[in-house]
Amino acid sequence: MLEGALTMSSDQDKADQAVVVICHPHPLFGGDMDSLVVQRISSELASRGIASLRFNYRGVANSEGKYDDGIGEMQDLSAAITHVCKSSGLDGDRIGVAGYSFGASLAIEAAATDKRIKVLAAISPPWAGLSGGKWDRGTIPKLIVCGDSD
Repeated sequence: MLEGALTMSSDQDKADQAVVVICHPHPLFGGDMDSLVVQRISSELASRGIASLRFNYRGVANSEGKYDDGIGEMQDLSAAITHVCKSSGLDGDRIGVAGYSFGASLAIEAAATDKRIKVLAAISPPWAGLSGGKWDRGTIPKLIVCGDSD
């Protein structure tokens, strides 16, 4: 079982909201769904009429399991996407993924392979997350943000 927090848009009357699943930084270095950047992404999406799901990977806070070198964490992301697809009030045909740091790498990987994902935002992805051209696959809209002093 994974711990998560669903934030609906400030427009509560809006039926079937688009939703973004947000991936947090590396769990072995203190990353969790309460990271300030992750929380800010969630609140900004809500102010723009988009719901979001922040979740903790396995072994983080109240999520069961233990860190699995990115493999299990990809499974966690897939499970989170499946969850929002089945949730009432959310539009399972309008799903995006966003990630920060380690989470950006997972979001890039998922967007390259999971057809349910319609848009990608990657904030400060590790350089390895950009190698191999995974971010360049497909025709979905992508936003990749990297600081020049990061």
